[in-house]
Amino acid sequence: MSEKTVRLNQITNEIKSLNSTVNSVPSEGFFTDILSDANGISFYRFQIAAWTVVLGIIFISSVLNVLTMPEFPKELLALMGISSGTYIGFKFPEKLG
Repeated sequence: MSEKTVRLNQITNEIKSLNSTVNSVPSEGFFTDILSDANGISFYRFQIAAWTVVLGIIFISSVLNVLTMPEFPKELLALMGISSGTYIGFKFPEKLG
């Protein structure tokens, strides 16, 4: 065999061995995937998704009805910041897979 064929076979074997070590988790549906961690559906993931949907609806309705960018109150943005901080705080110790 030529040197290129031998190298190609080596690479093919390496790819096969790497593919066998990858733990792919099958999807359980979009909402379940974004709301779940290793322990099932978690509150902090639900909370960040709910805030995103609520503020997205407010933004879209304001743009469509008033034709301007909405001005969110400082208190609402502070509450969103606290919610996001909680999400990030729980995200660090989470182990994937």
